[in-house]
Amino acid sequence: AFPGLRLRAKPNIEAPTIATLSPGTRLELLDSASAVNVGIAGKWINVRAPGGLSGFVAAQFVRLSEPHPEPESSTGERN
Repeated sequence: AFPGLRLRAKPNIEAPTIATLSPGTRLELLDSASAVNVGIAGKWINVRAPGGLSGFVAAQFVRLSEPHPEPESSTGERN
């Protein structure tokens, strides 16, 4: 069975694994330009994982999701 997505020190399969991420782990994109690579085999994305670890993941295993919405403020409401 596939253990998870490997977070690597450099953008290649020979690079050391920093961590193995569980499916569904939310990652922060550190290079917004690499968003175009999401879902493409052979491409890499620079990310930060929960807990602050950063590195590279294979883009083919990543999908974009909407950011968490900010909590609504009660100030500024119209009556």
